[in-house]
Amino acid sequence: MKHFTFIVCCFFMVTLSTYAQTDAFTGEWKMENYFPGESNPLLIELNIAAPEKNLLYPAALRLSYDSFSAVYHLLLVKRNVRQLSIGKNKVPQSETGFSLGNCTIFMNGIFDASKDLKGNAFLTIERMYAKNFGWPMPDVADYPEQYKKAFTRLRDFLKESEIRLKKNNPAPWTDAYTDSIINPAISPAYFGIQDTVVVKNRDGNINFSGNKKNSGIVSVMLNGNMVVDQNDLSLKKPSEDIRLDTGLNILVLFADSYGKNISATGSMNVDFGKKKFSMDFGNKNNLAATFIVTKIYYFPEEDSTTDYGANLLKGLSESDMKEDIKVYHYPDASGNNLYKDPLARAEAEKSLLRNVKPVGEVKTTSREIVLALWDDAVEDGDTISLSINGNWIVQGFPVKKKPQFISVTIDPGPNKIIFIANNLGAIAPNTAVLEIIDNKQRKAFMLETDLNESNAIKITYEAKPK
Repeated sequence: MKHFTFIVCCFFMVTLSTYAQTDAFTGEWKMENYFPGESNPLLIELNIAAPEKNLLYPAALRLSYDSFSAVYHLLLVKRNVRQLSIGKNKVPQSETGFSLGNCTIFMNGIFDASKDLKGNAFLTIERMYAKNFGWPMPDVADYPEQYKKAFTRLRDFLKESEIRLKKNNPAPWTDAYTDSIINPAISPAYFGIQDTVVVKNRDGNINFSGNKKNSGIVSVMLNGNMVVDQNDLSLKKPSEDIRLDTGLNILVLFADSYGKNISATGSMNVDFGKKKFSMDFGNKNNLAATFIVTKIYYFPEEDSTTDYGANLLKGLSESDMKEDIKVYHYPDASGNNLYKDPLARAEAEKSLLRNVKPVGEVKTTSREIVLALWDDAVEDGDTISLSINGNWIVQGFPVKKKPQFISVTIDPGPNKIIFIANNLGAIAPNTAVLEIIDNKQRKAFMLETDLNESNAIKITYEAKPK
């Protein structure tokens, strides 16, 4: 009996560990819908990529029916462990036959994840309705005769029919354009993410303004933690203090229901001392949106400078920094940062044989770059190793709450940085934020690895012509 209990406990722990390392949302989701009297179905496919900071999910929506086929890019934002808020803008990458125009707005709302009695995973839609979304909708009379039926059926389906997508493949969607969906600086269109804000103050305040009677219901989330939960702005306009983590922060304003006028869902003012900005559903870009996202970077003045790249470390010695913040340099001829124990080195070399998951790409015109590494959640004893082009940068490197900086000289052309977990810390999996900084940009990646899979980032050095 004791042995049986022990086996059951082990099975339960392994199941929990596997579940914890599997994202419920990423992967390929599909459904077919047959209209009465027709043998050719409407095909819907939703592909969801790995998230940034476990919150922002780039996605692609594919529709195919009769003479129509299309691919749209969109952003999904994690509301809780079961729900994804659907971005208003479904930006067409291709539309064959005809265009749906703004009819994709009818899919506004939330995807809810669940399982049937057989354990199959499903996403169902909960729409957020409005009498008038404030955007011009196409008129069926404007379409050629051969497209009128297909357009009408697609429009009505998106507006009111049940959407139930079954998970077909758990592998995250990978595409050259996923990064552009979550980075406004390189986005070809607006996906609901405002321009990135850099602040020097860690503590800030949020408050609301707008038409008292027509403001709607909103929620506010910072780094996955709820700050304001389903507040009716026609009854109360709260003011809340917020506190940032070091590095990348993600602030989300959700529209949980529209006001009487769709343009009056509420405006949130954000104040970080000298840096002030707003997140306004009354703004034309956010009209009828289900969320607004702002990325906020916070770096303490004593931990960084206002310049990027090499200037970040210029004139900065380890004695100038706090005890738990170090500066490392690569190449390091002395080998101070590498394992000297032959057995430890051999074990580290084995880790290079693990599966490698690409998480992003950066292009730079600077040969000297800086890597900033920190744990944006709980400092739980994670240690990692970094290699570049097959050469070790650091091994057995402790991931701290405060950023640690690594100065790197890269080769012309493509360079490959591999992020390897040496352990899982107290809380699996091994997570960290790696930010790549050069003279013109800084770009952060959320890394999540275990003892079977590593992460890889491609950095392409495009040398300026002399």
